[in-house]
Amino acid sequence: MNNLRCPLCGLSHIKRNGYTHYGKQNYRCKDCDRQFVEDSQHIGEEVKDLIKVLLLERLSLRGICCVTGVSLTWLLDYIARNVSITLRHFGEKFRLQEEARRPLPAEAADG
Repeated sequence: MNNLRCPLCGLSHIKRNGYTHYGKQNYRCKDCDRQFVEDSQHIGEEVKDLIKVLLLERLSLRGICCVTGVSLTWLLDYIARNVSITLRHFGEKFRLQEEARRPLPAEAADG
């Protein structure tokens, strides 16, 4: 069975489970009942990190899709799932920028 592994549990107890409406072979894990397609496209961590940077740079959503090659539907879902992480990262970046702009206290400046 091409040494397939379940993307959820990682085991190789796989059974063919018909075809998708696109004509690709569908598989089902015998242990956790997860259905999956062998050649499904996974978005790597480096692309996800790039998307976070592009969101912070306020690039348009369609622009991000064009640059990274992800669909708009996937991007909107990713933003909805990770908005708190992105906002937390943005808050940290903003805090660091504000600290860099703050003048030194008078005692430390006199040295």
